[in-house]
This record gives sequence, C-alpha cells and structure tokens, in this order.
Amino acid sequence: MNYKILSWLAVFLLVAIVTLYVLELKQIENTVDFGELLFRSVIFAIIIGAYMGWKFSKKGKEQVDRIRIWTACLLFPIFFAPLAGNMSNRLLSGNSVKYRSLEFIEEKEISAGENELVKGENIKPPGCYIFVIYENKLRRFKCSRCRFAHAERGDLVSLPFKKGLWGYEFLEMKND
Repeated sequence: MNYKILSWLAVFLLVAIVTLYVLELKQIENTVDFGELLFRSVIFAIIIGAYMGWKFSKKGKEQVDRIRIWTACLLFPIFFAPLAGNMSNRLLSGNSVKYRSLEFIEEKEISAGENELVKGENIKPPGCYIFVIYENKLRRFKCSRCRFAHAERGDLVSLPFKKGLWGYEFLEMKND
C-alpha cells in the first residue's frame, strides 16, 4: 500500500481520536469514580498491548524493529484506554436512568473567561457546576445550564444517573 495513503490515514485517525477525546471530556467529568475506571482501562490496555507486542515482535528482523513494535503495541492501547473505557461504559449501557435524591451544596456558573471583560456585552455562561453529596462524598458535576436557582444548601435535589456497562455511574443529561 502506498505510504502517502497510510500517512494521511494516520493523520485522519489522530485528528478523529483527539476530537473524540474533546467531545468525551464533559462525560468524563460526570462519571462517578472515573479515576478507578481509568486505572482499570489502562491495566487492561497494558495486558492487550503486551500480548500484541509478544505476538507481533516476532515479525521484526532486527532488535530495533522489535523495540518499535513493542513500543507501538504498548503505547497505542494505553493512549486510547481512557476514551474507550469511558465511551464503552456510557454508550453500551443497557441500564435505565434512575433519579437519585442528593444533598445539594451549591451551584456555580462556569466563568466565560476573558470574554467577560468586554463592557456592555452580555455573555452566556458555558455551563454550570453542581456540587452535591453523592455516597457521602462531595462531588462536582457539569451541566450546560443551571437548574437549582432556588435550592439552598442541604436541600434534596433529584439528578438522573445511569449505571454504565462497566458498573460506573454517570450523570445522564440527554436533554441538557
């Protein structure tokens, strides 16, 4: 196959993966215990990468080729593991949405950044952080708009959660 075509395909794939990561960031923020999901995804990726490295390194004729194969087989799965883990947890979930009553702490608009400094311009905030007590821990979730303007600290608020494929719950904001 022509190396130019492979190069363009690799660039397209890299741009697509970066785009998917950017789009998935909001969902990553709203996944409960994402750190644990990340750790398990990376461990799984290392196991897969080690198997692929062991399998394909035999095709390398020189030691340098085998090192390149091992490096590629280990690094690519590790790079994609957080994205694959969170997307599969969220998109392949067969569970239904369940509303949880959580203790409300506060809600803060996300700053619009430097654009706020323009005089006379009314900038719509890019979203809102909701702080609640979830499983006896203070948690922050991100939404595209504020929802609890009249809620006070200690009030119970209802938020939609869904259990993912791997058992990690996430805030499900379909109509957000």
